[in-house]
Amino acid sequence: MPLQDLRRIHDNNPQLSTALAAVVLLVGLGLLLRQLLPGGDDPFVPGKAFYSTDDGATLFVASAENFPPFDHEGKTAHRVHVFTCDGGKTQIKGYLERLSPVGKEKMRALRESQKKNPGKLPGLDPELLANIEIKRPGDKAWIKQSDVAGASKIMDIRCPDKPDASADPLQP
Repeated sequence: MPLQDLRRIHDNNPQLSTALAAVVLLVGLGLLLRQLLPGGDDPFVPGKAFYSTDDGATLFVASAENFPPFDHEGKTAHRVHVFTCDGGKTQIKGYLERLSPVGKEKMRALRESQKKNPGKLPGLDPELLANIEIKRPGDKAWIKQSDVAGASKIMDIRCPDKPDASADPLQP
């Protein structure tokens, strides 16, 4: 569908466009929560994740059990969501993530619940989403994931050579 058609649909139905964007974001957030819960035997949940202590300039791999921010070799580490458009040959550092102290407690409770009920998809907790913050590398301001408009812009990672194509998440 050409971009002009999408723009016309949005102009004629802004509430529909907003609702659709919210649904897409919620599905994405659900998948993100699923990734935050460390692996075990679940192939959809990674046991490892990418992290950085220098705003995404360099990456290191550590257990997905870590709650960012955390101390790594005397520096503050944040999780980095990495993407690719070529099967992993090239890495795109999409956005960084951190949890507030309340977010860390909510995530601990969610992980404990997941351990007791393996395989059960966790529900979306608005309070948890309000305590997860994300930003693109180089940005100064962190955006709460509960900010649908702001978070959806940050989490929309596109292929540099194909702006109409979404990049694929890359796991370590």
